[in-house]
Amino acid sequence: MSNKLTRKSLAFGAMVALASSVIAGAPAQAAGEIIVAPTAGTTYTTFTTEAFTLATSFAPGVAPASYAQLKYEVATSGLIQSAVIAGAATPTLPALADLPMVSGKAVVSAGSAAATDVRLLQIALKSPAAATTATTTVTVTEFVDANNDGALTAGEWSQAQTITFKKYADL
Repeated sequence: MSNKLTRKSLAFGAMVALASSVIAGAPAQAAGEIIVAPTAGTTYTTFTTEAFTLATSFAPGVAPASYAQLKYEVATSGLIQSAVIAGAATPTLPALADLPMVSGKAVVSAGSAAATDVRLLQIALKSPAAATTATTTVTVTEFVDANNDGALTAGEWSQAQTITFKKYADL
């Protein structure tokens, strides 16, 4: 009798393990389409007097409807400047321009480029001399504007990074 009960218990345990492996083994959805990294170093921190450059590309095998749909949503409480270049052929970014902020946010287009091209976004505080008195954070969300409305919408591919501009006294 106990032998039958043991076999039934083992069979039930195997069935539960098999069912849970189906759920746990499913691939993650909507993750890793956009690759973002700093162009120098591995951290997202710099001095308030320096510019910070992010490199953005699509993961291998990812093909959005249009590569020109890659955009950046920049959010901060301070005044910042930015410059964008599409493609890896030009190693230098153009001069920084003021970024018009509306309610603490701005959307910047990454321009059209091939799927394998790296887009560079450079961010700097507008007034570095005044910024030495406070540490400032900037949240940059790279996203594919699938519906072309110029804003980050739920369900669109996105990757957010927080860049910290630290004053020298904090180090």
